[in-house]
Amino acid sequence: MIRRPPRSTPSNSSAASDVYKRQDIEVYAPYIQAVFDLPPSDPRRIPFSVADQGIRKDSEIGAAFLSVLDLGNSRFEASKVMALLEVDAVRRRFELSVGDIKRIRSWIKDTGIRWAVDEKNREELGLPPFSENTWRAGLERLLLGYALPGEGSRVFGECLPFDHVEGSDALLLGKFCQFTETLFNLVRSLSRPRTPAQWARTLGDILEQCFLPHEAGEREAQVIRRILYELGTVQEMIPFDLEVDIKVIRWHLTQLLQKEVLGFGFMTGGVTFCAMLPMRSIPFKVICLVGMNHDTYPRDIRPLGFDLIAQHPMPGDRSKRKDDRYLFLETLLSARQKFYISYVGQSLRDNSPVPPSVLVSELLDYIGEAFELEQGSLWQRMRKLAPVAVPLFDIMLRHAGNIAIALELKALGA
Repeated sequence: MIRRPPRSTPSNSSAASDVYKRQDIEVYAPYIQAVFDLPPSDPRRIPFSVADQGIRKDSEIGAAFLSVLDLGNSRFEASKVMALLEVDAVRRRFELSVGDIKRIRSWIKDTGIRWAVDEKNREELGLPPFSENTWRAGLERLLLGYALPGEGSRVFGECLPFDHVEGSDALLLGKFCQFTETLFNLVRSLSRPRTPAQWARTLGDILEQCFLPHEAGEREAQVIRRILYELGTVQEMIPFDLEVDIKVIRWHLTQLLQKEVLGFGFMTGGVTFCAMLPMRSIPFKVICLVGMNHDTYPRDIRPLGFDLIAQHPMPGDRSKRKDDRYLFLETLLSARQKFYISYVGQSLRDNSPVPPSVLVSELLDYIGEAFELEQGSLWQRMRKLAPVAVPLFDIMLRHAGNIAIALELKALGA
């Protein structure tokens, strides 16, 4: 399917020549990464990019920002807090390096920090109010260990100092305490309901106090700032000044971040994986449509009960099913050499046949009526689903043998 033209280089061999499209590209993104993301030294590696992913999955800052909002309903587990601290934008804000994170991890493990901010936080969760294994208890041990030697046995005010903090660790400990105090205070401030305008200011403070993106990540931060600005202008557009809970705001932000696309990854000099979007009728040598299942495409949009437009349709109303039909035709016209379509044709339960999308069926019917194919021509093939199937195993062995022969010829200078 993907072959380089003569006298081509890896940097330009696939540019503007191969593209894979899927309506919901985020579903296939993990599998694409698993297959194509090989080391640069691997001879089987093909340059690729995945475009049109929502900022929530494509942006480290977007996911981390939502995780801060989730901490209000959590037990402040050490693993969740440290996962947030490992985000590059958070480390930059508190001037921490990768080596500092390893040191902080060892402190958390040795001081026994597990979950909960303090005993009051545990009481709010309906649990016994004890301070052992909380963040407050662990930080007090670290600070007291720097100030007073405990020698592993001397207790000061019911607190055993942690002796392995000295010298240059003081600066790192101060940054770590600043991070925890800032995070815990901001998360606790989310418990009170607010108006949309107040939430916009509060969440803006979280973004500025916890994240410092680098130049490449500034675009992601700007998208979040724009969403928060639009949230703050809701009261000006409609007469809505009621106070809402953080759960409502979190759900609203999640929906917006899923729809926002950064625009990275389209036509970057390799095989492009992208969603089926309008206004992309760009000619490609090879176009592949994956996931064209009968229950996936065209999209079956169920209208809401209060949707008056759906209840009383009129000429000119937008129809997403018709939009999908147009996108399919537009994609077909963009293919110059090969047009590949794949779908799940057998049931995973009983192996019974499953029809493709109605658009694929119509295309197959048209090909059968309009063209006379040569005897034995294979324009429609069935592939096995399981990777251990004998036909697929033979194909993998043949490809591995071809690569081995090519490497041997390259070593001989052929």
